[in-house]
Amino acid sequence: MYKIFMALLLSLSIITACNSEPQSFFGESNNWKAELNTASDGKVEGFVLSYIGSDMQSVGLFDAGVHAGNFGFNSNGAELNSDGNFVFDLDGNPNDMIVKKNSEIITTIEWDGHTEEITLNN
Repeated sequence: MYKIFMALLLSLSIITACNSEPQSFFGESNNWKAELNTASDGKVEGFVLSYIGSDMQSVGLFDAGVHAGNFGFNSNGAELNSDGNFVFDLDGNPNDMIVKKNSEIITTIEWDGHTEEITLNN
């Protein structure tokens, strides 16, 4: 009976692990919104920061950082594209940028003398 229980438990663990889905984390502040996407294994695949304020021309160059418990990345002197978005270039980042399901992810943006912080949730 014990062996059957252990086999069932192991099978359930494998099925659960195989059914992991990609995750998206979102957040918004007064002037910015952010989205972080992960693969099914939790590895960060993309991060987009969008300006939603009223004066995109005033943003100019800005600094942004993303910090979670076990990783973080920054961009200094970033610039918005014509749509008001900035896509972080994650090429070359370490493979250990894994987001756990209930991770607290904080994004900080500094521009033109202003600072805003966004907490991302899934």
